[in-house]
Amino acid sequence: MPESHDFAAGELAEARSRAYHLFGALIARGFEPKLLEQARQIPQLGEAFGAASTEELAAAHHELLSMQLFPFAGVFEDTDALIGGAAADDFQRSYLSSGFEVELADTTADHLGLQLAFLSFLTGAECDAAVDERADLVSALQEQQRHFLERMLHWLPGFVVAVRAQPQGPWRRVIELALDLLSEHRLTLGGDSEARPWPQADDILDDEKTGTRRIARLLCAPAFSGVFLSRRDLQVIGRSADVPRGFGSRVQMLGNLLLNSGEYGEAGEMVGRFDQLWAARIDAYATLALDPVWQVHAQAWQDRAMHTREMLGQMVATLRDSDAG
Repeated sequence: MPESHDFAAGELAEARSRAYHLFGALIARGFEPKLLEQARQIPQLGEAFGAASTEELAAAHHELLSMQLFPFAGVFEDTDALIGGAAADDFQRSYLSSGFEVELADTTADHLGLQLAFLSFLTGAECDAAVDERADLVSALQEQQRHFLERMLHWLPGFVVAVRAQPQGPWRRVIELALDLLSEHRLTLGGDSEARPWPQADDILDDEKTGTRRIARLLCAPAFSGVFLSRRDLQVIGRSADVPRGFGSRVQMLGNLLLNSGEYGEAGEMVGRFDQLWAARIDAYATLALDPVWQVHAQAWQDRAMHTREMLGQMVATLRDSDAG
């Protein structure tokens, strides 16, 4: 018979597997009625969903995870903020090397929901190994989990801070619960953390050919700017400065804000508002870095955001000198 601690270890791994499976499905497919009903049976999730109808929850899911935030590693790691690409290939290699097969018809391998599903797969295998008294396999699977969690932590600080900047709501709460699970899991696995290298951040103000469009594109790419700008962020800044932002992609909206602020004589004020937003996100990274699980990775994001804020400060100074002249 297995020892009692083997049962306990197996039960913990099984509990994690079930939780990861549910959170991954909710983040990826939180608009499905049957899934929402299943989730309501979990006290914490039932509390998060409250009295909202299935239709209201589906609409809120679309608003947060399709319109405001994009839970794809590529958006945060790619210098053009693209879904998929090198990040998706990297995660897909992890899946395939472990025998984890996923259907990618409607998404890409870098989606957070699939990453959580893979952790469900690994912890489920750990549960089976613990019950079978395969201590060597348990150790190997835990090391694989540690490595994969570290890979996720490379991009997640940017997403975490973006989530926390959104208004309170059921899906923000679901994501926070999933991240709490991930953080607790990583803490129990121990070992050191090491930040992965980021691409070199360009000093775009040194290039005389840099125009508004390029500035907007780079500020909307978290891998360059250190900050994810949501449509809500751009709407709030546009309203506060009373400058029209137009419609379209985030890059188009930000480009319109920068161009229109110049026409309205509010360019310095507009850039100053973005400077304030960057300052708030830098503080958010500092708070996240107080957690030992997030520390190394959050500090790397903070450094990138601080570099961009220095650039914004130069832009404010240049605009003010221009106005004074």
